Amino acid sequence: MKVKEAERTANVAWSPAPLPRVLMAAGTAAQQLDATFSSTARLEVFSLALDQPSLDMPAVASVETAARFHCVSWGAHGLGGQRPAGVIVGGADGGLISLYDAQQLLDGRPALLETVSRHSGAVRALDFNPFQANLLASGAADSELFIWDLNSPSTPMTPGAKAQPSEDVSAVSWNKQVQHIMASTFTSRCVVWDLRKNEPIIKVSDGQAGMKCKVLAWHPEVATQLVLASEDDHTPTIQLWDLRFATSPLKTLQRHQKGILSLAWCERDSHLLLSAGKDDKILCWDPHADTAGGEVWNFSLVDSFPDMAGVAAALPAVQRRTSVPLTRPPGWMRRPCGATFGFGGRLVSFHHEKPTDGGRPQRLVEVRQVVTDPELVQRSEQFQQVLLSDGLPAYCAERAESAAEPDRPVWRFLAARFSADPRAELLGLLGYQSQQADGGGSGGDSDQGLQDMHAEEAPQNGAEDEFDFIARSQGGASESPTAEPEELFDIPAGDDTDGMVSQAILRGDMAEAVERCVQADRTADALIIALATSQQLFESTRDAYLESLKTDLSRLVSALVSRDWSTVVSRCDPGSWREALVAVLTHAPPEQTATLCEALGARLELQHTEAMWTNALLCYVCAGSVDRLVECWERTRPDATSSRALQDLMEQVMTLYRANQLAGAATQLTSGVMQRKLLRYAELLTSQGSLETALGYLADCMDPAAVALCERVQQTLPTSMAAPPAAGGGAAGGYRLGGRRQYAADPSVAGAPGYGASMGQMVDPGVSMYGQVAAPASSLYTPQYSDHQQQPGQYMQGMPQEPAVSTFTPAPAPTGQWFRPTASNCRLWKVATSTVSMLQTVTQPIYNPAEMMPAAPPQAAPTPPPPQPEPPVPKGPVPEEHAVLQSTLDRLRDACAAAAPPAQIRRRLDDVSRKLQVLYDLLRAGRVSAATLAGLHQLVQYLQYGDLQSAQQVVQNVVAASNFAEVSGFMPGVKSLVQIAGQLQVHI
Repeated sequence: MKVKEAERTANVAWSPAPLPRVLMAAGTAAQQLDATFSSTARLEVFSLALDQPSLDMPAVASVETAARFHCVSWGAHGLGGQRPAGVIVGGADGGLISLYDAQQLLDGRPALLETVSRHSGAVRALDFNPFQANLLASGAADSELFIWDLNSPSTPMTPGAKAQPSEDVSAVSWNKQVQHIMASTFTSRCVVWDLRKNEPIIKVSDGQAGMKCKVLAWHPEVATQLVLASEDDHTPTIQLWDLRFATSPLKTLQRHQKGILSLAWCERDSHLLLSAGKDDKILCWDPHADTAGGEVWNFSLVDSFPDMAGVAAALPAVQRRTSVPLTRPPGWMRRPCGATFGFGGRLVSFHHEKPTDGGRPQRLVEVRQVVTDPELVQRSEQFQQVLLSDGLPAYCAERAESAAEPDRPVWRFLAARFSADPRAELLGLLGYQSQQADGGGSGGDSDQGLQDMHAEEAPQNGAEDEFDFIARSQGGASESPTAEPEELFDIPAGDDTDGMVSQAILRGDMAEAVERCVQADRTADALIIALATSQQLFESTRDAYLESLKTDLSRLVSALVSRDWSTVVSRCDPGSWREALVAVLTHAPPEQTATLCEALGARLELQHTEAMWTNALLCYVCAGSVDRLVECWERTRPDATSSRALQDLMEQVMTLYRANQLAGAATQLTSGVMQRKLLRYAELLTSQGSLETALGYLADCMDPAAVALCERVQQTLPTSMAAPPAAGGGAAGGYRLGGRRQYAADPSVAGAPGYGASMGQMVDPGVSMYGQVAAPASSLYTPQYSDHQQQPGQYMQGMPQEPAVSTFTPAPAPTGQWFRPTASNCRLWKVATSTVSMLQTVTQPIYNPAEMMPAAPPQAAPTPPPPQPEPPVPKGPVPEEHAVLQSTLDRLRDACAAAAPPAQIRRRLDDVSRKLQVLYDLLRAGRVSAATLAGLHQLVQYLQYGDLQSAQQVVQNVVAASNFAEVSGFMPGVKSLVQIAGQLQVHI
């Protein structure tokens, strides 16, 4: 597309880049005539004026000159000082060089500064030094080359002796990277000069191609590369040369049909090279492109200059080509600098830095860790230190003093969970003092005492014991010789209440006697008679009495007697939640306390008031219910999505988590809200660069997004740091939050306690926080495996495992030779090596001849008859909730067997059947962890959908996340079955 034009027969030069507007100097061309046959010569300045719609470039200055120009150059000498627009230099016939002040020319004032004539012939080449604007190189006939200092242009210097044989200098050009290197072209060669040595350093020529050099251009970035172009119509080529390999050109560009008149290499993009030729074409090349030719754009002079249509018609037909689309953006469209955020809060930036020596700009890429929420990172690190140092009780007390509502009572209740008597502390916070320490008993104990009293009062040894019992009940009156005789009484036998009850007792109809007493509202007599009769009658009478009262106290007494505290929790007024919670903590059995407290919290949540939600939080803390605590917390906090609130939640969750762990209670974080909060918190930590801490919170998240984030974090961290840190670990057991643990190569080898953990504070290592079989605390550190060891999660079929060469054990004191691994925890570990003693030299025979004599054969003992094989014991069915696992896997195995596989796959299927039986036996025994079961059920769902690729991914996740000792017996078979189904394209 043509943008601007100026109809002149002239040699041109563009203004230096620092000028505020783009200008072009045009000097009337020597030895050429225009259509008017004018013999005048002028130096004109045109403005590009892209803001004007016309195609014509407006002339902003013009001056008549004494001679026409072979070349024109516009330099930056004096720019910004006494020459605000630089200097325009023109070379003419007779060795004449004219210097013009560009600013004075633009102002319309006399602009000719000086005219020098030291050359003997026409000056055909001019070029300013890009590093020292006062240096000007000129070339003329008879191999003359001069270097002019425009500060004193009267005495030029020569770069060295004249090149032989003498020829006209067609072009000169300064190197773009090294200021003292210059090149000049002659008809048959190109000479490169070193001004420090005042001599040529290399001559470039291609004698085989017969190329006649016309113009040259240095590479704008690579100091040792340049291009040469030939003006000969027989060899219209452009050659790219590298002076380090000057025996032949690196590349030859051939698209012009006639000689090439000029070259221009883009200063801002070395991939763009312009050439203009006699074939009325301007071509734009990419010299570095791998494609042959390297043409990018094709400009036709006939299209751009309609007046030359007649001239072009006289020329040979020109083959027109379609422009090649750009495969890369031009350099000026590239961003000089940029930045983007990467994974883990890393900021990646790039920019170009120019060296001080003027060399090629260096491309620098920097990666920085950006922390946008330093408070979150600081609090997270402090809380991790508290977890590792077993300082949760003191931390809870501190937070209880500093936290605001509604978090303050929650922290007080959490602190109570770490006391020696959590129930007594919780009752004290609720405003009630436990009486058990003062001799009082709970409702359960009182009821048991009531039964024991009844058992003691019952006669044990027949009639004699009965009379003894009667005597004791009378206070021992018969034994006292001085006792007065008791008053006689009559046995009622009338029709009144006493008589009817008396007759029922005499007949032995105790149920009727009790009923008569109840009808007469004589409850005490009814209870006494029932107690003397049977426990069943007493309980029914007691229940009927309590039911008849219908008072608040009677309901409480009824719950105390019947131990049915669920009725109190479900039917009490929500305003009496505190008393109900106290009653549960005081009288409910320990195994029911958590369930009842959670149920009470759920009732309070249904009231939909902020105060009741806060009270529900306290109930959930008493219950140890982490999931319900998170769900209720989200309602009480209007800023639940902020990072500060999420940090508060994670601290409360982990504190309650640890309290449950110390109490020996199993805790599972399976609710959707809890999973989302863990994922969100891990994402925040990851964005701040705390990858190791985030990995601990992702361990048990089964959400696909959490699994993907966990894998990405593991890939980002170094191998030695990819094991998740102990987010919930420390002195209280060394366990982290999740169940995705790392195991040693041999699962049967138990490890030592974690660093810093006292044996008195260790939780049972056989039970994890989720009720699953946990790894020893020392497995938090992942040792480096040797080549012959089997790493966790990898199954090597048919290959025996060799013992580990060394064992990593935590040492109690820094003795010996130590090394610091690159794990996330800064623990010191010592390598326990075994000392191998050298074999002693053998100087005696290795056997005794006497010992080599054959011994007498021993007397053959009678062979006992072989035992009869026991009949196989039939196995029970797999639990109903897991029957889908057996049915789906068996169907897939049978489908693979029915696909007529080769013998090798049939043998693998036999092995699969054996390993599936191991899985079914474990399911029958209930020895498969919850996490593994969840993964197996997810696997079965994908198999039912026919998504074998996702099923294989689930298998890998289960192997990586589960206990190696648990799954090593059956997961290889499951994995092999899924692979076989994929090979045979079998679906169910």
